[in-house]
Amino acid sequence: MKHLTEANIVPNSKTFWSLDSAEILDQLGTSPQGLTNAEALVRIKRYGFNRLKPETTSTALVLFISQFNSTIILILIIAAGL
Repeated sequence: MKHLTEANIVPNSKTFWSLDSAEILDQLGTSPQGLTNAEALVRIKRYGFNRLKPETTSTALVLFISQFNSTIILILIIAAGL
């Protein structure tokens, strides 16, 4: 089975929605029954778990100060001060 990687993606190839299901399964290296446990473990070791990065939280003070991070805002503040 051929795995889908950046190396074997051809720019002028068919888009994924126009492929047959057999072609897609072949490119993804799987079957209609899904991955075997062994293949799933190999892919977890290779790619890691399918998890989102934790959301970063900012304090109210940091959020307030970040509002003044624009050059035009700083010019307007200086102009208002003059």
